[in-house]
Amino acid sequence: MNNNIFKNIKPVLALSIMILGFTYFFVVTLWEKQNDQVLIAVVALTSMAGQYYFGASQGSSKKDEIISDLTTNK
Repeated sequence: MNNNIFKNIKPVLALSIMILGFTYFFVVTLWEKQNDQVLIAVVALTSMAGQYYFGASQGSSKKDEIISDLTTNK
């Protein structure tokens, strides 16, 4: 069970950052009481989490797996 928690920590963390970021964005947009700097920081954090989990690091991990598979098959 302990290994399962550490295996799923990245998806859970990325999902929670995305949900909290979008929730904050829509709540602030509806209430119109916003601090622009905080809003920019939340949008930046949400986009960084999305890029990390779904973007460049995902492709880098797949590349590393392919290279590892090619070197072990020789």
